[in-house]
Amino acid sequence: MMNPKDPSEIQNKSLILSRYFDQRVGSEEVFAFTTKAHILRECVHNASADNFSVLHAGSVFAGNSASVADNDILLIDNLVEVLLPEQLVSEEIKHKTVLYMKESDCPPGYRLLQLCQLGRKCSRWLNDSLVTVGDAVFVSNENCKKVSMETMGAVSKPLLSSGSLDIIFSLKCNSWPKEAYEFTTRTRLFAWPSQLMVDKIIHDGCELIPVGDQYSRDNSLQWKISFAAAERQIVYSLNHVQRKVFILLKHLLQEIERTLNDNGVCNDMLNSYVMKTALFVAGENSHQNFWQEQNLFFCFWFCYNIVLSWVKSGYCPNFFIPTKNIFNRPIHVQNQQKLFHILNDFHQRKWMSLSVVKFFGPSVLEQLSNERVQSVLTSPETTENIEWRRDVGVMECLKMDITANKTSRAGMQACKAADLLLRTESDSDEMIAYYKTCVTLSNMALIVYTDRTLATDNKARYKSLKKCKHLLLPRASIGTSLLYLATFHFHLGTYWKALDICRQVISNGYFDTSPMNTRQSRRYIDEFCNKGYTLYHKLKTGYTPALQLQELLSLPHLQPEISKCPVGMHIPPLPYAAFLSFLCCHELGDIKGRDGALREMIVVKYDAQQGGHRHWIVHTLLGICYQTIGDTRRAVRAYMDSHDSPAALQEFNPARERIDALRSSDIG
Repeated sequence: MMNPKDPSEIQNKSLILSRYFDQRVGSEEVFAFTTKAHILRECVHNASADNFSVLHAGSVFAGNSASVADNDILLIDNLVEVLLPEQLVSEEIKHKTVLYMKESDCPPGYRLLQLCQLGRKCSRWLNDSLVTVGDAVFVSNENCKKVSMETMGAVSKPLLSSGSLDIIFSLKCNSWPKEAYEFTTRTRLFAWPSQLMVDKIIHDGCELIPVGDQYSRDNSLQWKISFAAAERQIVYSLNHVQRKVFILLKHLLQEIERTLNDNGVCNDMLNSYVMKTALFVAGENSHQNFWQEQNLFFCFWFCYNIVLSWVKSGYCPNFFIPTKNIFNRPIHVQNQQKLFHILNDFHQRKWMSLSVVKFFGPSVLEQLSNERVQSVLTSPETTENIEWRRDVGVMECLKMDITANKTSRAGMQACKAADLLLRTESDSDEMIAYYKTCVTLSNMALIVYTDRTLATDNKARYKSLKKCKHLLLPRASIGTSLLYLATFHFHLGTYWKALDICRQVISNGYFDTSPMNTRQSRRYIDEFCNKGYTLYHKLKTGYTPALQLQELLSLPHLQPEISKCPVGMHIPPLPYAAFLSFLCCHELGDIKGRDGALREMIVVKYDAQQGGHRHWIVHTLLGICYQTIGDTRRAVRAYMDSHDSPAALQEFNPARERIDALRSSDIG
């Protein structure tokens, strides 16, 4: 595809590029689902928040593709109130610990936190982070980072999931910092962000995180002012074209970083925050009508030129505090020149710069040059395909919530989830809220299951177990989540019931609804789309998430994995169903059934989506099967396959310990 020069030709190609984005990284409707799912998850979690609440931030809210998504979570201590120097302690916060923001020659965007009073209930991290300087007491960011890691691990465990995730400890200031005053009075010729949004941003204040300016001589007492909540509100207001531009910028950033690495140049200037800032600045300085599909490339190029000018000048102004240079560090002049040269080289290519941007496999430009791809993108999308994309979007949102919440909070969270469910309007929103309600009910089942040990007689124990089962049933009605109920039956010793469920799951098959799996997607469309089925009906069969087993209700055979993995053990459904079938048959003395389940395990090990090359736990499950029947040699080999698997999260894999234990027992 040649470099188009005619603006109308670029607009036509921009339309194709925009549709390519819809197919690869999600339509506008899918992005809306994702945003709502994150908000719902946060609302339900914070409904029972006592000492800590959470704020989801990061570029996941801008609708990134998975390959560049990062999911930042701010963990906010609710027992601490941060005030501006001139503010007084009100009656509402007299019971809290109160800190004052102090400038004290800090660089722009940083403040000291001086203690005003300790609250009646004070977090341990704060007590251990107080430092006396003269007559004043300040909060050390270094001590805070050391002490809060343990606290964060305990509080944030329910929030963890696979993928790129940063959990950041923070404090909340409900006032707008003075040095960001310019943002409140800035002239906005195109009324974006709107005055209503600006007022809300100012009302919500800012956050402070325990990070000092690394180039200050004494930064151990400095705290960085963060505008995570403000940025999130602005990101919510982006239209779909602006989200696509951000995705393009981030993918291009990846290629720039590779080019820098290949040339031995350190990238000490560009990051995704710079790209997001460029998008904000571009949005503020252009009419909203500019951000349309046919202008996608022009919009991307506008942002790219902003980044190029910042690199050339060595100054990137913070969107809220323009006096703060995001490049604020001793920039290596030679690196700056090399970076500008690389950026300028891409700039000369214009449309052809897309030849280096990749999502999956070939570059964007190469994909768009393919006649078959062009034909698909320029043809009207069928109603079946539109329905399929909507369903996939909902399923991806549901997968965000496979983690279990802290069981002691499950009751309050269930109430909040049910309240949100009653206020939903669309079919998709209702499904997301319903599933969240089911998840919180299943978390309550863990409490009930734990309480069974306190039952004084068999009648009370039976009543407790019956209640536990009823709480599990709603979630078990959706796809392969039925396997949680099978695990419950295995614990009860009703192995034949667990076995029936496993066989049902295996016989139903599964769907990999990812856009990359054409065969499975086609099967889903043929079976479910444009046939009048409700979303709930389709998800009963088509929703196949990984299971996440927590310590309270998991198989004892997996204790080494569950105890080592802080986020719970994620297991794909088909291998787990085959594994649980093997265990049930073993307990029932059904040798023929057990051997059949073992063969099923061997077959599923090579499954394209759920096999051992993508999930090391699959090899481990096979090893446990071999160990159960006394085949030590094959068990060791399976554990070695698990240890050597290219799958992610190997740091939580205890395969080596299993091998050592087996070999030690043989020696003994």
